[in-house]
Amino acid sequence: MGWSYRGTVYKLTHTDAGWVLTQLHLFSGFDGINPASRVIIGPDGALYGNTGAGGNGYGTVYRLQAPASCRTGNCPWTETILYAFQHGSDGAGPGGDLTFDQQGNIYGTAGGGPPGGSCNGTCGVVYKLSRSGGSWTYNVIYAFQGDDDGDGPNGGVVIDASGNLYGTTAAGGRDRFGTIFKLTPSGSGWTESIIYNFANNGDGATPVAGLILDHAGNLYGAALQGGEYGAGTVYELNTAGGSFSVLASLPYPAGQGSYSKLAMDANGNLYGTAWLGNVFKLTRSGNSWILTDLGVGNLGMTCSLVVDSDGVVHGTDPDGGTYSLGSVFEIVQ
Repeated sequence: MGWSYRGTVYKLTHTDAGWVLTQLHLFSGFDGINPASRVIIGPDGALYGNTGAGGNGYGTVYRLQAPASCRTGNCPWTETILYAFQHGSDGAGPGGDLTFDQQGNIYGTAGGGPPGGSCNGTCGVVYKLSRSGGSWTYNVIYAFQGDDDGDGPNGGVVIDASGNLYGTTAAGGRDRFGTIFKLTPSGSGWTESIIYNFANNGDGATPVAGLILDHAGNLYGAALQGGEYGAGTVYELNTAGGSFSVLASLPYPAGQGSYSKLAMDANGNLYGTAWLGNVFKLTRSGNSWILTDLGVGNLGMTCSLVVDSDGVVHGTDPDGGTYSLGSVFEIVQ
């Protein structure tokens, strides 16, 4: 996070002697604060991400690019603010990973704004940033009203081969326990449909985490609460047939479920983190899934994991490390 406590973007390089950390950018506050979501690599090789606050006070979407003159890899990267939120009809407080489509447009979610709706201006939006030459145009493609259509999209969206977007809302929906939504593009705009309503009847509740999508069109995610133990669930939804399945109920104290987007390895195993610091793995066994606890970090773990080609799990711990200011860890299986 850096001594400014506004946040940094960093790089870890693996060498024979271990791992070397390089700071790529230190946020000043004017360009953003609290980059809680991960950066992604864009089609141009630059890094893209968002900050939950800063800019005009309500968050930013930014781009980082290595300077052309940098030969050592240790140079500060050049930051460009693509959009600074105003907390009006454009939303506020972006969160979740960004997503690119095949044309290079960016999609994301913001949990605050727009004015109106049953949640008094905190229902949230899904937005699109379109590139035209050297500039970007911001548009809200869907503004939630907080009723049956959902409330609080905090986890970003994923995109399928047809250009449809999928995401979750932490609240709202028919039973007010959250939704999985789909946005379908058309010539006149985007149409929202709810493809699953959480009912807190064993299926889970409060799906804060974003989704992942496999090649067969299945969505996977985690709910923060509900399930057999009241501590959240891991679930699967088939986008073709609409069938929903609970893969596991997290056996941790009530209310201590998962905030993080899942990760999938090459064998189809799923990985995630729980609020109490547990890193868990789900392995398919016939028609069921086996839940394994891979280790314990510190309270408040909300990171999304990355699994490399060797099956090594990588993540971040908010309070770990020598100075108790956070650490990056790996789990070798």
